[in-house]
Amino acid sequence: MANSGRDRAVQGVVHACYSAGEDPSSVRSRLLYALRRVVPFDAAFMACADPDTLLFTSAFADDALAESGPLFLENEFGADADVNRFVDLARARNPVASLDEATNGERAASPRWREIMDPLGLGDELRVALRVDGTAWGFLCLHRYGVTSFDVSEMAVLRKVAAHAGEALRRVAAAPNLASPAAARASEAVILVADHVVVAVGGAVDEIEGVSLVIGGPLPVPFAAVVRRLEAIEGGAEGLESAPAALRMMTKRGALVSVHAARLRDASGNGPIAVTVAPAAPTERSSLFLAAHGLTPAQRRVANLVLQGRTTGQIVVELRISAHTVQDHLKAVFDKAGVRSRRELVSALMHP
Repeated sequence: MANSGRDRAVQGVVHACYSAGEDPSSVRSRLLYALRRVVPFDAAFMACADPDTLLFTSAFADDALAESGPLFLENEFGADADVNRFVDLARARNPVASLDEATNGERAASPRWREIMDPLGLGDELRVALRVDGTAWGFLCLHRYGVTSFDVSEMAVLRKVAAHAGEALRRVAAAPNLASPAAARASEAVILVADHVVVAVGGAVDEIEGVSLVIGGPLPVPFAAVVRRLEAIEGGAEGLESAPAALRMMTKRGALVSVHAARLRDASGNGPIAVTVAPAAPTERSSLFLAAHGLTPAQRRVANLVLQGRTTGQIVVELRISAHTVQDHLKAVFDKAGVRSRRELVSALMHP
């Protein structure tokens, strides 16, 4: 593709990110349709993520990958190391990496390729953390069959596009009025899981991922992700000391829920895992709300102190900034959050 044609195609991908609508499915379909014109691929995976725990809150995989979904989840969130894990790309200086680049062309060095991708006939993969200002809102993985690698120019395209795709997912997270008093009330539920299979359900959870849980059936991706994270923590995986087995997600009815996983101990000392679903706590709502609305770190610090009831004078002393700077930050917070006063901000975040 000539440079001018490639540049237009890349701009088309960027445009797709901002015209995709306010749901993950629209973002995915428009983004992948435009991206395929400039970076050919044979199969794709895309996920939204909780920006704090980096666990998947929703996910899509092409048919070629879907059947192996549980294996990919185990590889991604399990205790054993592998190259280019999404959690590592989310924190890396470069959010884009290919399998062939990471393994110097020795694909078999990756357990993911050796145990999952090679049996499917897959070759190179290109993984991307979709970040905005250092915060990851989702992930993308492109696959190719055969020996053809993703080249340097194709990885450069993904680096140009990554922040725009991340912005699209950030807007998806911000689109529901998380703070509306009229927002849907979340149900509470407990799901018992053994060997990654549902063994018992208490409460209403059919609104999660739009599917009903079936006794003896598999877990939806968000639940499977928190279970895998818990098992990795129990297995002593490195780097997870401050990464809880938890996430926040919107239900199909528009309620923000918190999902946690914990091990129940039986006589053997190793009982089933309990996955709990409950309305998100005020602190969980507020941190997601502030991040989703694009507040800068300085604006978040001021907003968090307002939520704790601090006055302007107290904020001045605590942050060592002028009253004028506090007011400037508050004005930006109000504009981004769609409120007009401290009272509305507190009410929106602390009293849903």
